[in-house]
Order: sequence, then structure tokens, then C-alpha cells
Amino acid sequence: MQADDNLIKKTFNRYKVPTMLSVLGGTINVFFDSIIVGQKFPIDGLAAVNLCMPINLILCTIGALVAFGSSIISSRKIGKGDYNLSQKYYNTSIALLIVLSALIMVLGSIFITPLSHFLAGAGGNFQMVYDYAKVTLLGALPKLLIYVPFCYLRLEGKNKQLSFVMLLMMVINIVLDYLFLFVFNMGLMGAAVASVIATTIAMVVGFIFLSTKNSNFKAKFSFVKYYEVIYIIRMGSPNALNNLLSAIRVLLLNILCLKYGGAMAVSIFAVVNSISEISLCIINGIPQTANPIIGIFDTEKNNVGIRILMKMQFKTGVILSIAFGILITVFSGAIGTIFKVSEPLMVPMLCFAVSVPIALVNSVMTYFYNCSKKIRLANAIIALRIVIFPVTFAVLFYYLNSMFWLFLPLSELMTFLALLAIVHFLSKGKENISKLLLLDETLDKSGKTLEFSVKSNDKDICDASEKITDFCAENLLTKKQILKISLAIEEIMVAITKISFNNEENHSFDVRAFAINERIGIGIRYSAKESNLIELAKKDEYKDELMGVTMIKNMAKSVEYSRFFGINSILILL
Repeated sequence: MQADDNLIKKTFNRYKVPTMLSVLGGTINVFFDSIIVGQKFPIDGLAAVNLCMPINLILCTIGALVAFGSSIISSRKIGKGDYNLSQKYYNTSIALLIVLSALIMVLGSIFITPLSHFLAGAGGNFQMVYDYAKVTLLGALPKLLIYVPFCYLRLEGKNKQLSFVMLLMMVINIVLDYLFLFVFNMGLMGAAVASVIATTIAMVVGFIFLSTKNSNFKAKFSFVKYYEVIYIIRMGSPNALNNLLSAIRVLLLNILCLKYGGAMAVSIFAVVNSISEISLCIINGIPQTANPIIGIFDTEKNNVGIRILMKMQFKTGVILSIAFGILITVFSGAIGTIFKVSEPLMVPMLCFAVSVPIALVNSVMTYFYNCSKKIRLANAIIALRIVIFPVTFAVLFYYLNSMFWLFLPLSELMTFLALLAIVHFLSKGKENISKLLLLDETLDKSGKTLEFSVKSNDKDICDASEKITDFCAENLLTKKQILKISLAIEEIMVAITKISFNNEENHSFDVRAFAINERIGIGIRYSAKESNLIELAKKDEYKDELMGVTMIKNMAKSVEYSRFFGINSILILL
């Protein structure tokens, strides 16, 4: 009886497409803004949208800093069974983003004119940049708060609702773009107004989904201590740094493009950026699917589950990113036609296509290091990948006056090689640290963990009960305790089979036992309809068949039920 990947694989595959769609819904606005603006204002309008991109990226930076940081901490608190504190981090993220958005709106109103002059530079697009930037800054509240449902709906396993929210935002944005630009002739300001309205509606719907009866996260006036905000910022820093450095990258590369080929070069770069935003549904969508689960597994020291998830991300992500690269290269001519760019796009599209699979690998590793609290390493990879290598190679090819777009794949490749070098240095001479993921294998090698999968049939359940009995005996529990645990665990698994699986034998659940710091825990996870056996045991009709739940609850320090990512989980601490 060994651990298998059925439950993890099923969970990952169930939420993979919805998460990718939700990321797509969040990024595709830039893509359609660029297309529609390009139809109305060829070259100048497209360049102006790209020149304003640093503002959007800075808003994304702040939203990601708070929402991603708090959601990662919430997932880790769930891994420890502290659901109350997990809720407090959710509340704190909302309050903090409201305060920050108010500050941005005030400062944006004061400094909008010098900021617009700075962004427009020598491009001659001041008025367009001013119109777009002003509305975007005044719409800071929804653009920041949208990150809360984006992160926490995923944490709850409500990825279908999240996909709906993001796709709703996309559809509304496209419709309003057309109306405001072509019907009401509002100019570039219309595109910005459309984006703000669409984001506001999506944000409201997202919070409605989070406030349903069965939601684990509901807005309350209960917050973490003020000094714990630093912890949120620290955990959110990789995602925030990614967006902040992306803003700096776009700003610097826009300057280089203006010098290299004027407004046309900036327009080509705008097209590359728009296609890049679409690619994020793969590059960020794949690791974001696994991200919350890895946060819980890392807290539990569940290295087996982490490795399974990492392999699945690489396998799925690389295949999808290669397919995406082939598509954009083959249809580079059509892409140019859509954006009304007269210059051939084959070379920049090919260069970007080559970079996508490598970017996927770098992104998966960055998200993993962030979740496993290796923040400095994650931030170092982001800095190399987003700014240091791209700008260095772009400057090099600018002065060589040839092969300019090669900076795209070379920057990703050099980041990956740097990552391997850094990880090799950090793991060198450390026997209990794995070479690539830097996982602490001390617990695995000590024999203090036991992980296996159980089929929903009587034989496997009996075998599982015996394995847990042997594990408890090895960890110095008394014979009386061992006997009670054995009977209780067996009855719980039988109850899961009967109540959650309707006595069907083609299901399975994962069992994990661990002994850490004189604390013995047993966790059971299974994918089925929501069934809180702890609450059901209190009802008369289930009293007999859930006697094992009552028995183990009386002898254990705590027995907690939770449901996240569509998985039921029972955690018993002895």
C-alpha cells in the first residue's frame, strides 16, 4: 500500500483550466484594449496604451503584494488548522487595500500632469497618456480590491466562480471599449473608463461569491495585529516585485524602443506585451493552480505531495507553452493585421515563442520558492528574469543595432542557468536538503512520516488501520491509546466510504501520519461532496455509524474538518 497521485492529480486537473481562465480574464483586458484602441488610433493609440502600462502594473503590484501575501499565509494557517487566524488575514487584506487605494487616488490627482509628461517622454502622446492615466488612477479601488476574490476564491476551491468573474470582466470591458471608443467617441479615456467599470462589476460579483453561506472567508471586523502586516508584505513581495519590476522593465524598454525605431518600435513592443499577457494564463496559471495546495503541503512537511505537484506543473506547462509558441509564430502575420501594425512580426513573435517554455519553468520555481518561504531566492529570480537580464541584453542588441528581439529568450535562459547555479550553491554540503527544490528531508529520512493511499474497500481499510497502529506503536503511544486509535480510524474510513462515496469501491483517499516535536497527527483527505463527519456525528441518525469520530474526538487534542479546493480533510492531533 503506497502513496499514489490520484487525489492530487484529480484536484490539480479539476482546477487547472478554471485557474488559467481566471488569469486570462485578468490579463486579456490589456490585449483587447490594445486591439480596439489600435483599430481606432493606429500606432499612436497603441503606443500610448503601452506607455501607460507601468501605471497598471504598479496597481497590480500593490494588489498582489497584499492579496497574494495574505492568501499564502491563510493557506499556511489552514495547514496548521488555525482557521480563525486565516480569516483574520483575509479581513486585514481588504482593509489595507481600501486604505492604499484612497492614498493612490489622492496622489494620482495631484501628480497626474508631471507623471503623464514623464510617461509620454518624446513620444508626442501626452494627451492620450494623460486621459488614460487619470482615469486608471481614479479607479484604483476596484483595480486593487479585485485581487482579494482572485486569490481567495481560488483558495476556497471556487475556481468556476473565479473563472466566471474574470470572464465577466473581460466581456464587459470589450463591450464598453467598443461603445466608448466607436459610438461615444470618448477617445483613449473611454478605454480606461471601460476597464474601471468592468473591474468594479467583477470585484462586486467576486465578493458576493465569497460571502455565500458555505464560504470560509467572509468580511468581518477582525484583524491581525498591525505588526503582522509586515508578514503579509514579505509573503506577497515576490508577486508584487514581479509586477513592480515589470513596470520598470516596460518603462526602460519603451525608452529603448523609441530610440531604436520610434513609435513603430513601441507599437511592436506593445503587441509583444499584449501577447505576453495572454501567455500568462499558462506561465502564471499553471503555478497558481498548485500554489495554495503547496502552501498547505509545505506547512505539513508533505514532500511527497509537493514533488507530485511540481512534476505535474512542469509536464502540463511545458506542453501548453510550446503549443502556444507554435501558434503565435505561425499566425504572426494575422496578429500584425489584427493590431494594424504594418511591420512584419515574425522575428519578435518567434523570439517570444522560444522564451515561453523557459519562462514557464522559471515561473513555477519562483512560485514554489515563494510558497515554501524562500522569499529571497524567489525575489532574486524575479529580479534577474524581469529586469536585469532583459534590459542588459536589450541594451547590448540596441548598440549592436541588430537582433534586438533576441533579448526575450536569452533573458529567460540566463535566468534559468542562474537559478541552477544559486540552488546548487545553497544545497551544497547539506545532506538533508534536496538539490533543486531545497526541501528539508530530515523528517522523511527519520521515519517519522507515513503516507499512503487507501481504496474504498474493506481489505484496504483494514490494512490502513494496521499501518497506522504500527506507526503509533513505533512512536511510543500506550497500548490502550493504540487500540482506540486503530478502531476509530477504521470506523472513520468506513464512514467516509459509506456516506461520502455511497459504498462505491472505485474511490480512494489519502492518509498521512506524522510525529513532529512529540506531536502525533493523522490526516485523511478525500475528494467527494462536502461531508463534515464531525458535525454529522452529533446527529442521532448518524450516531452509531460515526461512533469512531466521537471516540477519537474524545481522546484527541483536536479533530478538525476543513474543505478547500474541493477536498474534504480531517486532521487529528493526538
